[in-house]
Amino acid sequence: LVAACVGACATPEDDAESDATWVGTITTEGNVTTVVNESGSVWGGTATLVEEASIGMAEGPEDQLFGPLAGVGMTADRIFVLDAQLRVIRSYDASGKHLADCGGPGQGPGELDPSSLLVELATSADGRVLAHVGSEIEVFSADCEHIETLSVPPAAMTLGALMVVSDGIPYLSFPMDREGDP
Repeated sequence: LVAACVGACATPEDDAESDATWVGTITTEGNVTTVVNESGSVWGGTATLVEEASIGMAEGPEDQLFGPLAGVGMTADRIFVLDAQLRVIRSYDASGKHLADCGGPGQGPGELDPSSLLVELATSADGRVLAHVGSEIEVFSADCEHIETLSVPPAAMTLGALMVVSDGIPYLSFPMDREGDP
């Protein structure tokens, strides 16, 4: 589920000197593909993809099985995965161990409305986890304790994109026409 790719790109000066032929290796072990770029790097040397954590599997414990994902977020020491089908946010440590579940299906405080088409996830610098589900944003602590429910303006219910910037305040962005209407 969680994969990080580290790519190395040549600078324009390097491109002019090279013959534009990529040099490297690609290996696949199970479901993990590793690309080693030897063509040149802006950092020098070679770059290698190193798996640090793996979450999710085809068969196994329930906390490692996912439906369609609506978002992945991270804090300093946690990884959060929003399962759009189960309507739950699963919390993991950096090694991939399941810690807790935030929310669940329902329409009450701290629950993620199963009738809503829009679900998305964001994390804040202070460790809060936010789920935008239709007309609400459910806010949880890093330990999955429900903090509050915020109402979403009708215009952002189906078009909004959730983000949390350095001030810790959740923002929804959505398109507007020249007259200021959504």
